Amino acid sequence: MSSTSSDDEGVEANATKRKRGVRNDDKYERNVRRTAKAQGLEFVNTKGIVVPARKTGNPCGCKMKCFETISESEKANILQAVNTFPDKNSQDLFLQGLIERQEVQRRRSNKDSSTSATERRQHTYRYYVKLGAGTRREVCRNAFISYHGTSKKRVERLCKLLVENKVPEDLRGKQSSANAISGEVCSSIHEHIESFPQKLSHYSGK
Repeated sequence: MSSTSSDDEGVEANATKRKRGVRNDDKYERNVRRTAKAQGLEFVNTKGIVVPARKTGNPCGCKMKCFETISESEKANILQAVNTFPDKNSQDLFLQGLIERQEVQRRRSNKDSSTSATERRQHTYRYYVKLGAGTRREVCRNAFISYHGTSKKRVERLCKLLVENKVPEDLRGKQSSANAISGEVCSSIHEHIESFPQKLSHYSGK
């Protein structure tokens, strides 16, 4: 082996070696999984199960014919629009912007119904997909879920936050540990230790 190739290998080894005090957050497994999930890529979860890449779901089959009026290239662009956002917060904000809330204007009278007024649905929603710059098309909820490769639970959460006038925020991994000790408690412990009387030792350096 030549000296040039050995020098190159040494440079690569030094480049990948973690320096003391420098954090490589993007190399952590949890962050690699989070990035892959946000970009719609295939990844392996914490249980070792392979999660497939995000893709367009099944057709809705509704009377609006949501899957028949949109071309294959437009379907791919709808999915790609979600994958371009770097994290879940920005994706949720994008998806929430494609949902419109409407008050229920008319109800059917049903005297025999045992459903109370508070249990009745107070809002309806209209869902859209973005086809281009400033171009949107209304679709049903099932088509909205399929086109964006998301879940029903996620869309329901966005609708609930829309009613509450709240911005979606990803709270995963931000809860404090049950075993964590607050800074105030740590300070109290240090102050208590400092209050102990000190004794000069003959054998110690101080």
